[in-house]
Amino acid sequence: PGPRKQYVDINLDSGILFVKEKIDREEICGPSLSCVISLKCLLDNPLKLYQVSVEILDVNDNAPRFAKRQIALEVAEIATPGTRFPLEFAHDPDIGTNSLQTY
Repeated sequence: PGPRKQYVDINLDSGILFVKEKIDREEICGPSLSCVISLKCLLDNPLKLYQVSVEILDVNDNAPRFAKRQIALEVAEIATPGTRFPLEFAHDPDIGTNSLQTY
């Protein structure tokens, strides 16, 4: 694997943790329900090592995708209201309430 990305950093003057580059939760953790970035911070006055965990929350940033780009349905004019036409499964990399629920 390539070099690890540094998604967050700490402002040494203020102590504020800030996002350094775009975080793609699905890229980092895939379909896992929990997504945490762990870091170690060394402070020098007094000298102490701290373990910091940053939980990455999912946002609905991925649209569901069907295997085929276009689907053709033929519906007869005698079809009654409420007639159902099953669609193929769609894939949505988001998790939980941000994932595909129904369509």
